[in-house]
Amino acid sequence: MSPISPGRPKKSPISDRYAAIAELPAPDYLLTALKLSEAEKGTIKTYGDALVLNQFRAAIKGKTDAAREITDRLEGRARQAVEVSGPEGSALDVHFMTDEQLDARIAQLLAILDKEKACGPQK
Repeated sequence: MSPISPGRPKKSPISDRYAAIAELPAPDYLLTALKLSEAEKGTIKTYGDALVLNQFRAAIKGKTDAAREITDRLEGRARQAVEVSGPEGSALDVHFMTDEQLDARIAQLLAILDKEKACGPQK
């Protein structure tokens, strides 16, 4: 029995199938339908190559979804701003502590935890 690794699998069965088909040689009728330039004929060989070429062609024609997909793949998704606030939209109370202050606070919290374990939870 093989060990089960925790977390999400690296790939799924559908993704594996997509990857396998993307690497298959593109049939001649597809390459003909793509109307490849001389430069493209030397590089477009697989279904994956054809798919990528068509995404670029769509992006060049102004299809923003295709352009966004290409950019996301090349540069990663654009960061999105997230606003974080405290209770009822108030400002967060943020304290910056030195290492010594953090160590002291951790010791306080551990002492409270030890006391609760010994006496039961306080109400």
